[in-house]
Amino acid sequence: MNKYFFPITRSNIFLFLALWLMLAFPLGLYTLLVGPSKWLAAAALQHNWSDSLSNGLQKGAILLWIVVSFVLAVLTIRLFLKLKIISRSVLFSLLFLIFGVSVYLFAFHPEIYIKWSGAAMVSESQKTTGAAGNEIEFTIGSYPDADKIVQLKKEGYTAIITLMSELVVPAEPKLLHEEGEHTAKAGMQLIHIPMLPWVSNNEKALEQIRQLVKTGHGKYYVHCYLGRDRVNVFRKMIADSAPKMKLQANTSTRKIEELTRFERGNYYRINEKIYLTPFPTDDEFLGYIVNGNFKSVVCLLDENDPEDKPWVEREKKILKTYNVSFVNIPYKNAADTKALRKLIDSIPHIASPMIIHAFKSDSQSIARIKKELNNLKI
Repeated sequence: MNKYFFPITRSNIFLFLALWLMLAFPLGLYTLLVGPSKWLAAAALQHNWSDSLSNGLQKGAILLWIVVSFVLAVLTIRLFLKLKIISRSVLFSLLFLIFGVSVYLFAFHPEIYIKWSGAAMVSESQKTTGAAGNEIEFTIGSYPDADKIVQLKKEGYTAIITLMSELVVPAEPKLLHEEGEHTAKAGMQLIHIPMLPWVSNNEKALEQIRQLVKTGHGKYYVHCYLGRDRVNVFRKMIADSAPKMKLQANTSTRKIEELTRFERGNYYRINEKIYLTPFPTDDEFLGYIVNGNFKSVVCLLDENDPEDKPWVEREKKILKTYNVSFVNIPYKNAADTKALRKLIDSIPHIASPMIIHAFKSDSQSIARIKKELNNLKI
């Protein structure tokens, strides 16, 4: 093993991990925001690639980043161990400098990464009618710099709505401060509706969005950091509050197929309307479940079971907040054919697309449901 890697000692392992971190972090930022990931996204849009092809290539880019950074770390530590002390210090200092600059830019100048990422900016929107008959427009995009804010002012936008939160450190507090200065200088109203980039604790923000649809008037430019998860939740809430409203946006909604697996287990796609999954984490809820992809969630946990009840109540609250239908059909014992039949018979009457989940997807109940649905070809 030493021939291909390096002498395995405790100090060398710690050194390898440090080198891997110093190489992987800047390389990862490059891969996701500037290099392969961005190139693939642009190519997918230009050539109209299928979602499955695009997602597969993106996963390949991430895998390539992991492999390349690992190989570079191995080569670096092998070189490091051959060098004299002074040369080692120079090499380590150089790598630490690159790592430090990357972290510094990410923490204190995140707008640079926004520009590098090619995050979408939208300049046109359609006039629509809100819930109370008020004329209102929402244009969704990413963080606007000073020039973009001036442009929005000239285009007659009423206000900018920022969904960023001061709790998302280190990047967003700085961006919020700068945006406040830029909007004040341009004479533009800034509406702050802070949303956290996870599913919990956003009830106040969602209520503000509903009220805005009822009382707002004019043109609004809406953004979070990169114009991804939070703006997609905003878009869904607008659609729920004013069903006839159309949004002009070039942001894309993340799809469940982008995941290799959920944190608590694999997922299974029965068809375009039914997915079997484990209990989603907060990140999975926000990024893939409550962002408009699914109309219903069917929970197989038993709220009468003391162990399950907190999970069921928590999920029920989350889905109510985001206007996603919650259906509880307990089915924990795979041998309970009566419960299985109730679930299968209920599926045609549940709004789809839907996910059906146990706590973990490797349960026998999920296996039985999967087999039953495949046999019925629902």
